[in-house]
Formats: sequence, structure tokens, C-alpha cells
Amino acid sequence: PEYSGMTGDGTSFLMRAGVARPLSEGGGEAEDVTTELRTPRGLDVSMRAGMGKIDPASATMRLSGGVSIETSTGYTITATGLVASTAQTEVVSDGAVTANAPFGTLDAGSMTLTSASDDPAAYVLVFNQGVKLIYDPKN
Repeated sequence: PEYSGMTGDGTSFLMRAGVARPLSEGGGEAEDVTTELRTPRGLDVSMRAGMGKIDPASATMRLSGGVSIETSTGYTITATGLVASTAQTEVVSDGAVTANAPFGTLDAGSMTLTSASDDPAAYVLVFNQGVKLIYDPKN
């Protein structure tokens, strides 16, 4: 099963699942979930999770059961869960994250990916709440 759409700021999303079930209150839940985001400027974000839930009433997709994230800019991130908006580009972790980035590794209490306030076609990835960064220069 698949669920796809486009946010108000032009990011396309596609959620695929190994198994999906409709929920009586609307939306659905899924197992073995892969979600792909593509921004208008070409940033690709791929997310895998054990469980997923789509809630059209709140315009959200919730991923849980361990989430792994890969970006086309070289980040790999793990989180216990996250919530992604289907109305605009916004992805927020449920809690702590661990990331491998082009500049090194980091641990943080939370992570948010949003469009930039001064340029809706640009995107900002923010780590906060007790960030521990290990810088690893390649050269």
C-alpha cells in the first residue's frame, strides 16, 4: 500500500508499507514503513520505521518503532520516532537522535527539519537539547 501527496510548500511525500490497516477514526496504520520526501530544491530524505500512522485530520504522519533517516546531503540519523506534517515541510523527532554527518557525529535531545522562514524553498535541519558534537575533519 502507498500514500502520497504534496505539502503546501511543494515537498512531495510517498509512504509505502508492507502491511496497512484503516483506522475507524480515519487514516490508517502500517508496518514496515518507508517514507520518501523530495523538496522543490532537490533535497531527498528517506525514512524507514517499524510502524507508521497517517492522520488526515491533523495532517500528520507518525513513524515509530525505531526510525532511520538518510538525506541526500550525507546525514544518517536514528530516532525512536518522529512526526512529519503533510501540510508543510516539517519533521520533528519524538525524542533523542543520533546522527552521522559529513562533519562528524552528534547526539541531541531533539531534531527538527523545516523550511527556512526567510526562504520557504530553503530547508533547515536543527539539532538541540544537549547536543554533543564530535567534529571529524576529513582532511
